[in-house]
Amino acid sequence: MSRVWLAGVALAAALAVFTGVGPAVAAPPPVAPVTKKAPAPSLSLSRAIPGERVTVTGRLPAKGARVVRVEQRRSGVWTRVAKTTSAKSGAYTARFRVARAGKVRVVAPKRKKLKAVTSAGTPLRIAAQSGTLEGPGEVFRYRTASYSASFVPARPGRAVVLQVLRGEAWVVVESGVQDASGGASFAVTPEVLGEFRYRVRTLAAGGAPAFATPEARLEVRSEFGWTTRVSPVGPPCDGDDGAREPSMSRDGRYVVFECAMAGVPDLQVVLWDRAEDAIESVSVDSASKPGDGDSQHPVVSADGRYVAYESAATNLVASDKNKAPDIFVWDREERTTSRISVDSNGREAEGGSYRPAISADGRHVAYQSEADNLVKGDENGGYDVFVWDRADGAPTLASPARFDDEGYGYRAGEPSISDDGTYVAYESYAPADGPESGRVDVLVWDEATKISAPVATAIGGGRPDANTAQPSISGNGNHVVFESRASNLVPGDTTGTLDVFSWDRATGATRRVSNGSGSDGSRAASISADGRFVVYQSDAPDLLAKGVVPPDTNGLDDIFVWDRKEGTTRRINLSARGAEADKVSSDPVISDGGRYVAYDSLATTLIDGETNDETRPKSSVYLWDRDN
Repeated sequence: MSRVWLAGVALAAALAVFTGVGPAVAAPPPVAPVTKKAPAPSLSLSRAIPGERVTVTGRLPAKGARVVRVEQRRSGVWTRVAKTTSAKSGAYTARFRVARAGKVRVVAPKRKKLKAVTSAGTPLRIAAQSGTLEGPGEVFRYRTASYSASFVPARPGRAVVLQVLRGEAWVVVESGVQDASGGASFAVTPEVLGEFRYRVRTLAAGGAPAFATPEARLEVRSEFGWTTRVSPVGPPCDGDDGAREPSMSRDGRYVVFECAMAGVPDLQVVLWDRAEDAIESVSVDSASKPGDGDSQHPVVSADGRYVAYESAATNLVASDKNKAPDIFVWDREERTTSRISVDSNGREAEGGSYRPAISADGRHVAYQSEADNLVKGDENGGYDVFVWDRADGAPTLASPARFDDEGYGYRAGEPSISDDGTYVAYESYAPADGPESGRVDVLVWDEATKISAPVATAIGGGRPDANTAQPSISGNGNHVVFESRASNLVPGDTTGTLDVFSWDRATGATRRVSNGSGSDGSRAASISADGRFVVYQSDAPDLLAKGVVPPDTNGLDDIFVWDRKEGTTRRINLSARGAEADKVSSDPVISDGGRYVAYDSLATTLIDGETNDETRPKSSVYLWDRDN
């Protein structure tokens, strides 16, 4: 207070005492306020993730360096959360880790001539992390699956990773950052089939903890299947002719085929075990010495125990002196070889025997033979079809023993047998001077009636107008597939090419399996045990539906699978990435359920990444797996 003012107060008091009257007293000059308001601070984040660091910036109204406290309103009380010192310009910057929501202000205590300053509060909200992940539920192997992740709140530039679960650990597949809206995109190209779990994880940054989206499941399916070479490039199939003519067990585990061995002049039969990935020789004598003649056309029982094959070898069993091919059965469990093309007394066939077919349990073997001494009454002087029964070791003649009214009984062959051996499909050739000159028809022999009857009839009845041949019968005997150029088996068949047909025992109806062109047409069909699937080879370029990738452009014999239930056709001799075969594929067989197909091929493009060289055999046997 000023001395003048004090003196005035004293004088007034004296006058009051003297006169008894008190004059008015002037109010003291106003006192400066304790604090001064400052603009509310700016926050780097208006919505913060718990644990995240927030930057507080602003400028005090008075210049000069001073202490600045950052306070947050918590439960009605202002609590200091950070402390800094302003610059001489009054500007300040501070950071604190967010724990909860609440307004944020700054307070600058009085310092020397600088008055205390308190700012207005700036709201700060809490934001819990959340995220989503979108992507396909399934994808074909070697195809790209795209994923889109989105995080809230967005943190542009924050690192994110795409992870896949392997065992119990999440493994990083690809890295990226959040964009301005909190999104991130990834793409994967899986090479392994199966079901996988993916997630996107945004990494810990700025004090905010890491956070992962919910998992997304991806089923990787096979678009083209998986092809494995069954016959090795090296021994035992290292001969120039390679391997061919496979047969397969019901579950696709065992594949038998003929192959050429280096240093061995004759073809041999071998068996490949998929479970063990091992090969063993079948056409060997008791001392495991290879047969001294060609062994070929092997077939295997449903469980892989028995293998029947044709061989000209003379050293596989004792007393083989007929100098003609015979039919042998090898028992994988007992490690024994038996010759079965003999009469009921074990006498040798007086002629060659060929092309065996084996029942599911290996009890029955059908084959063709030119011998006329295997059963009594065989008077036709040509090839016949016989069925051998393990129970009594005796053969039964399935084809006619002499010419019948239709001209059948001259030559029969190419048998195919049902699971229990009660039905045998075969082709029969009528002689040139018979009632049906030079005709070939497919017949089915019924063990119960001992009668053979043709399977195919023309529309409205009568005979097909072309040969029917190369039959394959289903396990229950209800379906028979065959090949024919006949134009009167089904309506609208105007292609004039060789087609595959399927005959139904229950209805007597014939259905066309293949419906394409091609110079050689469709042929060499094999039916699955349940009758649903038919596999065949064809050079027709128009068997696939429009838009199928890859299109059929190689102009070669390929392998096709027809699904009776779905009415669809699929080409299967492709690499896992969909590359077409660059050479012919042939002789397909199919497993029960249609999962596996074995075939032989000269192609060099069926195994991805494989290169061809001069040491490669001319032909190899392959196994296609639909589900791998």
